[in-house]
Amino acid sequence: MIAPILILIAAMGAQPPTVTTGSATSIQTTTAWCSGLITATGGASILERGVCWSVTPNPTVLDQSAEPIVVQGAYFECRLSGLEPFTTYHVRAYARNAVGTGYGQDVEFRTSRVNRKCAYIGIGLRGVGL
Repeated sequence: MIAPILILIAAMGAQPPTVTTGSATSIQTTTAWCSGLITATGGASILERGVCWSVTPNPTVLDQSAEPIVVQGAYFECRLSGLEPFTTYHVRAYARNAVGTGYGQDVEFRTSRVNRKCAYIGIGLRGVGL
């Protein structure tokens, strides 16, 4: 029964949503935030939205993805987690309707280095009579 509905939606001129990817923010060693904006629904209701990422350009929902934590109308923000330190990632916002999935532009960012100062401080205090 789903196939006739999709054909009807496509025949009515519906198409995948149009999405814009925001820049990556609050970048840490293993986490970052990224936003998206649905600029056009494609003539059908939005069923899903989020951000996907990979170490290769133009990631898709088949790569890593995150659902929004913040949603304000067409705008949404996602927290990316489980990232590797000092690694370059590619991220794209996406939205899906009954016709298909639309992706925003590829945005590149690099996670932070691991801060090793704490390890050196611990070593420096050994043998000190405290």
